[in-house]
Amino acid sequence: MSKSNNKGISLIDVIIAVAVMSILISPIIAQVITTVDTSSRAKERQYVIDDADKVMDYFRSNSLKELSQTGYKGEDITISNLTESEVTCTVYDFESTGSEDYDNYSYFDVKYNAKDYTLGVYDDATGTISPYEILGRENNRYTRTVTIDDLSNVVLENGLVINYNAGKGDTAADEERKQKLTDLGFEFTNEGAAVMYDSDGHVNAVACLSSSSTSYTNPNKATPIITDIDSEKMAIIEGDASSIDNQFQNDFIGNLMSIVARKKSTLEAQPYGANGQTMYDYYQDKDNLNSAFDDARANNDFYRLIKLTVVGENVVADKPSHYRVKCEVFYKAQYTFIGESFGTDADNEKFRYTVFDRTFNTSEPPDVFFVYEPFVKKTDASYTAYAEHDFITIKSDKYTSGAVDGYDPSKVYLIKADSTWAEEVVGTKSNGGVKRTSQEIAQDKKDNDTDPQHYYNYFYYVDNGVNVPVDINVNQITDSTDATALPLQIITNISWRPNDDTTTSLDGSNPILNNTVNYKYQFTLGVNDSSYKPNIGLSATEDVAEYPKSGQGSDIGKINYPASTKIEPRYALDCPTNDTVEYGRLYSMTVRYHNEDRATEANVYTYFTGAKGAD
Repeated sequence: MSKSNNKGISLIDVIIAVAVMSILISPIIAQVITTVDTSSRAKERQYVIDDADKVMDYFRSNSLKELSQTGYKGEDITISNLTESEVTCTVYDFESTGSEDYDNYSYFDVKYNAKDYTLGVYDDATGTISPYEILGRENNRYTRTVTIDDLSNVVLENGLVINYNAGKGDTAADEERKQKLTDLGFEFTNEGAAVMYDSDGHVNAVACLSSSSTSYTNPNKATPIITDIDSEKMAIIEGDASSIDNQFQNDFIGNLMSIVARKKSTLEAQPYGANGQTMYDYYQDKDNLNSAFDDARANNDFYRLIKLTVVGENVVADKPSHYRVKCEVFYKAQYTFIGESFGTDADNEKFRYTVFDRTFNTSEPPDVFFVYEPFVKKTDASYTAYAEHDFITIKSDKYTSGAVDGYDPSKVYLIKADSTWAEEVVGTKSNGGVKRTSQEIAQDKKDNDTDPQHYYNYFYYVDNGVNVPVDINVNQITDSTDATALPLQIITNISWRPNDDTTTSLDGSNPILNNTVNYKYQFTLGVNDSSYKPNIGLSATEDVAEYPKSGQGSDIGKINYPASTKIEPRYALDCPTNDTVEYGRLYSMTVRYHNEDRATEANVYTYFTGAKGAD
């Protein structure tokens, strides 16, 4: 019988095996560690991105006035410090040779203004402000700084535009351009701009191209200006109210059809025309119902009222949590049809429409940008006729009207559509409203003719062949539950003319608003007489206020705000050229995150860029 060999593994064999295994597995372990670290940092960056979105949304939705106030803002946003500085930036023109060329360029210095907001985090438990935001699974500490600047406007004023495609694209030409910019020391923002930063995080160099505009005015310095034309901060009502006129006509004709159906037996007993037709057969033709609508409108009273409501809601500790803007359109038709009279509130209940209803979660009351047209009385392929009267009522409260210190008033921009923005008619002092050719108008101005008067943007109806301004009745609503509210200021481009009563001004300076044409005003404010029909659509607590009491003409009254608000008295109705703003718009915005726990590593700063003040 043979003897078996039971020798075990020697220590040398184990050492060799472990050494070989270490050599084989080390790259795998290193790769796993790298992968885990990369994944961890990607997740960390996502936390930063989410926080940056919150920060940028807050700064976009608040005015510079609100942002100038340090302190707790909610949602982990606290402004602990604000500094302002003038920054010098080198502007590189990579199109100076006539075409985009990153080998040949020119450059020059400009100065721009920057506001730096240092953010902290308010601790409810201790009542203190920490300079750090804790983000990510590793609980890294970040300092956050938001910079708002007007560099893009300064660049445009110098005939250039920032190239926001510098860091975009994946073609060979794109890669070559990016490499050349990188070699010059540029880095790329998330918007694609090529920039350099100074030690304070401000842009001190930027890549630009030639602007297509030969002249540019910084809108933050321009007058007139409508601030922040942004659907998130302003109620933009673009002709919806006027489009309801067609809906009203269709619904009214539908109402006539219901009356015809209800009186069928009576109408069938009334012969009409030949071939045994009856009045019931006549009204089965929709063209005849349209004619009946026109007859009713021509021979009876039809009114339209637009009701704008701009109020604060959900008031806690004397501060609204949000604001509501609502636009409703009401029609009151007093008419006779098939021998019966109609016109009670119950009859007209079906002719009430809501065209805009929205809440605004903004720190300040929103403005209303309303593209307006009077009540269209009749329309066909070649002719539009406005009703003689149109009615607008505006309801505000103490939070939206500027009656309380700390709340700037909302404004209503009542704008004639741009298709007729500068329509001009010329008349003499005794007979206005005559349309003139552009050559005739130019000659008037050249001759400094003081007799013709130049009128812009009037709405007319025709009275015995003469253009007469539509009587637009604008009134404020008072509420018995809020006696402190003031009227809202209305800024309008409707019914104005240059101050051309002297030989020195036909240039549009010092415009006169609401001048008479053919002895009639376009606007009537605050007048509540027997011919006025404003009360449709008002609740039990609402009434029409006679404010301003001075009513018609150029003397249209002023709104006197409380002295504590430091808002100067303003005309209740005014031209855009007289509109003033206290806070700018259209700024670039950069949010910088600095990881304090990885401060020794490269690229500890993370930049997010965007824009403020434009939709």
